[in-house]
Amino acid sequence: MPHGPPHGEPIGNIQIPRIGANYTFFEGVDLPTLQLGPGHYEGTPLPGEEGNAGIAGHRTTYLAPFNRLDELGEGDRIIVSYINGSRFIYRYLNTNIVTPDRTDVLEAKFDNRLTLTACHPKYSASERIVVSAELLDKPARVRPDQGQPDPVELEPIPIEIDGQDHPRTPAVVWGIAAAMVWLTAWVIGRAWRRWPMYAAGLPVFLIMLYGFFENFSYLLPASY
Repeated sequence: MPHGPPHGEPIGNIQIPRIGANYTFFEGVDLPTLQLGPGHYEGTPLPGEEGNAGIAGHRTTYLAPFNRLDELGEGDRIIVSYINGSRFIYRYLNTNIVTPDRTDVLEAKFDNRLTLTACHPKYSASERIVVSAELLDKPARVRPDQGQPDPVELEPIPIEIDGQDHPRTPAVVWGIAAAMVWLTAWVIGRAWRRWPMYAAGLPVFLIMLYGFFENFSYLLPASY
């Protein structure tokens, strides 16, 4: 398969009118790239080419481009465009919820489609929501970004939809902070008045707890 765009570089634009999504998408699905916006799965065709093109995006962090992906339904369109003016329209096919190890969703399906993946449910990395859409236009015979020819055959390529390693430090720091807030409220509550202190400390504790779980989720199999 011809080499795709450089890793981390912008490729084009993806629009999903039904959910108001309009984002630049980039090459790669590692954490630094997905912080910029949706990412194209390296090893899959580019959108508009023959085969199964894959794009991942976050649902609750880093722009949350696929926050409402679960709202797509029959008749909805996904539009992918490139700086050279190439434009491809996909039509919604179906939505599936799968485990993170289901890499087969990105394999060739003997048609021309776009596969969008993201974490499911929101605020969790336990599953993936997978939205498939069929290409309505004639597939490109050259890469929209580089003018390279499409491969004659598309063979399934081993692709991981699990995320890459994430630093543990943020989760540890948020966890310690949450524990310290609750411990402080408990100690002061014992010396003063328990329930007023708990009431005052609860909002701060919940914020710290949210930060902990948000970062802890990145230590689970990929958070898209």
